[in-house]
Amino acid sequence: MEAAHNPNSMASWEPLDVDTKTGPVLPLQDEVANIEGLNPSVEALHASFHDAADHLNEVQSMHTQVLISAGMLPESHLAETEPDRQLKWMVEALHGTINPDGLTIPLLGVTAEDVAVFTKKEGESTLLRLVIADGENEPLEREMPLPDSSEDISAHYINGRLHLRW
Repeated sequence: MEAAHNPNSMASWEPLDVDTKTGPVLPLQDEVANIEGLNPSVEALHASFHDAADHLNEVQSMHTQVLISAGMLPESHLAETEPDRQLKWMVEALHGTINPDGLTIPLLGVTAEDVAVFTKKEGESTLLRLVIADGENEPLEREMPLPDSSEDISAHYINGRLHLRW
């Protein structure tokens, strides 16, 4: 969409080579926060409850997503305040999974030649553009912000799945 409005902006996207020969790195397990001591503070207990209550996080996330899609919360504000949430929604929309060190997106029925991945640095953040060719139809293009910890990005397309690691 950005290229349609400003064709000169495409030069800032750098292609990322998609490797089809090596396997992805296995994801790490999520760590659960512990509350230590006999008298933890009220704030620590409250934070622990919200971390452990997956249903509350899911409901809050779905509510915010509905507000954004209804135009009640501007997406630009969300992108500035919580880019990780935007990445999570984008990956979930593509039926993928987010790992601590990257993400995996299933692309069954697509060949490695049909997949193009580009990265762009904007200040301290890194954006990823995924372009999937679909024969005679318009290609599927998605842009997503990557976490701040993503510096050295690698892409692997194995068994119909795109594995991005950082």
